Amino acid sequence: MKISTPILLVIIAAAAHLLISCGDNNAPDAVNDPLKAVALQFVPQQATEVAPAEGVPWVQLNFKLAGNSVEVLFSDSRMAWAKGEGWRICRPLAEADSQFEDRTVTPAQQRSQMGAVFFRAGILVVVSALQTAPLVSANDANDSGHPARFTQLMVIARNAEANVVEDTASSVGAKCE
Repeated sequence: MKISTPILLVIIAAAAHLLISCGDNNAPDAVNDPLKAVALQFVPQQATEVAPAEGVPWVQLNFKLAGNSVEVLFSDSRMAWAKGEGWRICRPLAEADSQFEDRTVTPAQQRSQMGAVFFRAGILVVVSALQTAPLVSANDANDSGHPARFTQLMVIARNAEANVVEDTASSVGAKCE
């Protein structure tokens, strides 16, 4: 029996679709689609340039906020929303906006990090803001005013066990309720 080329192409396309849709449920796309939906819930509506990170085994969404206003990420209303949705909340500590000098890079930089962690039903979400600016001496500050700051904002969502929540919170300067 001879099969015509158009029919053969339809059979191949149908078989490929079946293999893809019934394939390994542990494939990254199968796992990450629900995680991406969760991560998007933590990206503020006013965020721009929302882009997924490539090549990581979790969902990471990088984005920008007008004026680098990171307060919206950690506001009381955002925390109340998460709590109302059933998330365990790990809030940034008052001193969590930790500033430190990073002399491992040239030129040296002033860095500041703030983060919050949320956990519900096997999903861990980390909201993080990292600000970087050139390390400025007193003489430089008098000449140039305030240095330009670069802010990296991200939401990471991944599958996790409850026992990693405290360590993750501690690593981003947050304390769990």
